[in-house]
Amino acid sequence: MSYFKFWEACEKGDISYVLNTISSIENINKHNTKGWNAIILAAFNHHIEIVEMLLQHGALINSGNANGTTVFMYAKTKVLENDNYFFLDLLIENGANINLRDTKNNWTVLDYSKQIGNAKLIHYLIEKGAQ
Repeated sequence: MSYFKFWEACEKGDISYVLNTISSIENINKHNTKGWNAIILAAFNHHIEIVEMLLQHGALINSGNANGTTVFMYAKTKVLENDNYFFLDLLIENGANINLRDTKNNWTVLDYSKQIGNAKLIHYLIEKGAQ
């Protein structure tokens, strides 16, 4: 089983490939050379069904890359483009900690959202308990 092909399927949203290979993945949380793993790739690209499959197979909802950028931090990036907060709700319902800090800047997702200046996202995060 090739991790590269699996990661690529998670990134591109190839549900069929992920479904057919996920049970043969030895380490669902393994990171690629960029420090991303399957759930980060799927979350960044808002492939909700794949994220749900990964969680059912033991993916860590609070996983982060080498800089500590979390699944939730990556997921919020697409929310800024598509205004779909359902996905963030799903992550929170599955245990995403929205107050984790990255190791690069020691920032939370709220800090990044304030830097971007998106009032709707900031309000959403505070409403969900972000500090």
